[in-house]
Amino acid sequence: MALVSIKVCVGSSCYLKGAHKVVECLQDAICKAGIAEQVELSCVFCLGHCQNGPNIQINDELISGVTPQRAKELIEEVILPQVRGD
Repeated sequence: MALVSIKVCVGSSCYLKGAHKVVECLQDAICKAGIAEQVELSCVFCLGHCQNGPNIQINDELISGVTPQRAKELIEEVILPQVRGD
């Protein structure tokens, strides 16, 4: 099984745009999917692109404007296939 790295920017701009809610949704979705051991979730202080936040990085892919709903979708659409090796 693959290890997936997820970095969530919690710098001031992203934080004010709701990054803390994105982190909570990611944590919840990762636990519900039972993939906590295959996913490394961390908070970082800047991924650039502050005007487009909240920003997250999945492995090497930067994704901007992430809402809590989009975070859940990313778990299903991007993270689960990577963890499963699809």
